Amino acid sequence: DFVMYWWHHAAQLTRRGALERFGFITTNSIRQTFNRRVLEPHLSDKKQPLSLAFAIPDHPWVDTADGAAVRIAMTVGVAGEQPGRLLLVVRESATEQDEADIELDERRGIIQQDLRTGAAVASALPLKAMDGLSSRD
Repeated sequence: DFVMYWWHHAAQLTRRGALERFGFITTNSIRQTFNRRVLEPHLSDKKQPLSLAFAIPDHPWVDTADGAAVRIAMTVGVAGEQPGRLLLVVRESATEQDEADIELDERRGIIQQDLRTGAAVASALPLKAMDGLSSRD
């Protein structure tokens, strides 16, 4: 995913102070495991953290001129550790102009690499205390 290269590059520049913030429109696959590996090191670094100030993880993109109808994600990164605005599409319907009418729900908090707020479930590790005591079988 070529856009993730540029997301990573912009995140590095922002963490170093060369940029105040950056924003990208990507495919909604940014939430999947492969692409989350690009976000995770930037969002979890304790010395030079990066935060997502704004995100919409799954938004319709309709281009009537080309006939495209895909799902995108939007993210804005800023230096430091701070809460952000997460907007979730809760309702969508087509309009007469072949556009999408969208209703959004807003949540505030630390936005994790899977573009969710709350507990960092995507980066959870097995409990060491349970090693050798239980089985997933």
